[in-house]
Amino acid sequence: MTKIFTLVGETNLPPSQEKILEFLKLHPYEVFAIKEVKEVAQTLGMNKSNASWCFWALEKRHLIGKRRLGRKVYYGSLEAMDQLDRELRKKGQP
Repeated sequence: MTKIFTLVGETNLPPSQEKILEFLKLHPYEVFAIKEVKEVAQTLGMNKSNASWCFWALEKRHLIGKRRLGRKVYYGSLEAMDQLDRELRKKGQP
């Protein structure tokens, strides 16, 4: 019999997405604006286009979070997004 946690924990991500996911998990108290994707890409030895696509793909799989604040969009680990949401609620922002 297959255990549920083995199916749920399985992500089968491409190496570039795995790199970004691990990077974000190592930065649980940081969110990254779209304009900062280039810096993340350089840190990980990737090009901006690939990194941007990876952020999009990871968010579509609900492995990372995405928030729009005003005119800016931010990505981060799920933990970072939870922290951001808590801080925004404290300040009375939705």
